[in-house]
Amino acid sequence: LVFIKTSIEKSTGIHTNTEPVTIPITNNGIFKMNQTGQGAITRTTNSTIEYSITTDFGLTWANTMIPDNVLNTEFADIGFSQNQRDLFLNHDSHIDQNGGLHVFTGVHMRDVTSGGDTTNYFHFYNPIPDDENSWIINHVTDITESYDYNYTTPDGYSLQSGDSYLFPGVSFSSTGSDVIWFVCNKISEYDENGYADVDIYLYKSENFGSSWTEIGNLTNTTDGHHIESYVHAAPLSTDSSVSFMYSIPDLDVQTFSPVGSYADFKQLLYFGYYGEFLAGSENLVINEIMQNPSAVADDSGEWFEILNNSSFPVSLMGYTLKDAGTDMHTIEDNIVIGPGEFKVFGNNSNPDANGGVTVDY
Repeated sequence: LVFIKTSIEKSTGIHTNTEPVTIPITNNGIFKMNQTGQGAITRTTNSTIEYSITTDFGLTWANTMIPDNVLNTEFADIGFSQNQRDLFLNHDSHIDQNGGLHVFTGVHMRDVTSGGDTTNYFHFYNPIPDDENSWIINHVTDITESYDYNYTTPDGYSLQSGDSYLFPGVSFSSTGSDVIWFVCNKISEYDENGYADVDIYLYKSENFGSSWTEIGNLTNTTDGHHIESYVHAAPLSTDSSVSFMYSIPDLDVQTFSPVGSYADFKQLLYFGYYGEFLAGSENLVINEIMQNPSAVADDSGEWFEILNNSSFPVSLMGYTLKDAGTDMHTIEDNIVIGPGEFKVFGNNSNPDANGGVTVDY
């Protein structure tokens, strides 16, 4: 890999190039740099993370990797002591405002003695990247089911392994806070033929990656066999919002033969946004109410339905429900209603006792 720094004079448009610098990252490298000239090119291999770092806008580079003993110790400290592991080639990275290096990737782990396998996303963080012994590893989420799934098309094409379709994306708050967003794709459910529905999930850390909270399934497509993949997050976000993009292969339109992966089909590109979208009365509509059920008593079977009439997913966490009197309830769970979707709210979630209604909250 060759790095060349190009400087452009805005007033004249004249540009100058530095002499090429060779960096021993052969492929699969991701380049990131902050505004002060601290940067890194990261590459994951089966066994470790290799990286080259610069502190002078790319004029000089130092090359290193995470040592095995550091990986063994850090994984064991968080409860993952399997003696064999394979890192995904798909990964994302970031250089924070203080020059710390963050790498996110999946890791398949095996215990050859017990036979137990597990696959998870991890956050690798080094506040001092030129010190290879300063790495910290945090667990983000389990993706074992999504990794083990046999990815085939309805037409019977046997495709690549799961790690070829599982992508992480990371976004850091531009406010200077400790908020980090993590997006990834993983299996949410299966259709009647056993084909997986792969959706986009969002996670949030408010302590610079030390712990993670699942925000939820952002896309929740339920109308067929969807493999949502090739996920990317906007590099910068806010404390309360993040943008992302992904694609879904159109399995009816083949673009390359023979088919070897989902990339050989037409790709439908989507952009998503999660955050403070204030829904007005024209966006959130109570479109159905059961206030006097006939099958059961009122306090067992009353419910109502909320429709999201907007073009954005809306989280109802923090919204307040009240009647014309003094009854009031604040939604504490992260209930996300997708565009054109609805959720049913009731005072009894047991269909056997509420008149046969499926209640979401």
